Amino acid sequence: RVGDGPESDGGDSGEEAVVNLHTPTQQVWLASRKGGLHFSYDNGRWISTRDGRDFWDALSEAVSFITGESVAVKAPAGL
Repeated sequence: RVGDGPESDGGDSGEEAVVNLHTPTQQVWLASRKGGLHFSYDNGRWISTRDGRDFWDALSEAVSFITGESVAVKAPAGL
């Protein structure tokens, strides 16, 4: 679910990945113990302003780090 406020998901370890729609900058922010990234929309994709990674790849990496398992998060249809 994506809303105007932060969304988080934590594993059994109590760690979290937080996704926030930051409307003043028109960005999506992702924060976890692995670090924080800001993503801007470009040609149909959310791209990291720091390293050019795709949002869904970065989210997959953060969730995999939290769970200790390989996780692939895909964009919902229509996004």
